[in-house]
Amino acid sequence: MRPSCIALDLDQTLIHYRGEYEGMFEPFTKRNVPKKIVETARDNTTLVGGFSIVNLLVTLRSLITHVPDEPAIERELEMWFKNCLALYDDASRFMKQWEKKHTPPLAIVTRGDETWQRRKVEFLTLAHDHLFVTEKRITKCDALRKLITRYGAPLIFVDDKASELDRVREEGLGENAVLTVLIKRPESIYRDQKAEFPHRVISTLEDLNPILAS
Repeated sequence: MRPSCIALDLDQTLIHYRGEYEGMFEPFTKRNVPKKIVETARDNTTLVGGFSIVNLLVTLRSLITHVPDEPAIERELEMWFKNCLALYDDASRFMKQWEKKHTPPLAIVTRGDETWQRRKVEFLTLAHDHLFVTEKRITKCDALRKLITRYGAPLIFVDDKASELDRVREEGLGENAVLTVLIKRPESIYRDQKAEFPHRVISTLEDLNPILAS
């Protein structure tokens, strides 16, 4: 049966960072804030709701006595992210093809700080019908259930994290409700995660086309 809707993860599924990630630290190191402390603050942002520039600065304030020139750091970081965030080449082609037909409906289902995740979508002017941002404690299944209620089953859900797809099965959404697809991105931090359930496996979003046409 042809999928009623496409649900796509955001980071390492649709988008990635282009170039050297080291550039993120420059606004700090040129103001004599050690890179190691910024890395610790970045890693600890999960404790305050996920990464964002605001959460990074909040966490950094708990590690050092003074963050110099915060407004300038915030502006420079936002510019760096805006310049470095990019669609994967295959994702760009896939999205352009989808925009021509605008069918089936497409949702972006992502996890993290809601303001920051929405900001990334704005940076790239990503076309979509729905955008769901889930918190760390909430699974993406709630968003998938809302899509099924609206569009029917089955929908197709693509993520680079095997455990996110496993959770779909653990929460009782079977193949007749959600077609789970694992996209293998070489730079994904989850690339070596082992799935507990069987999922379709693709290496580019364009590999979805035969499934969407079936």
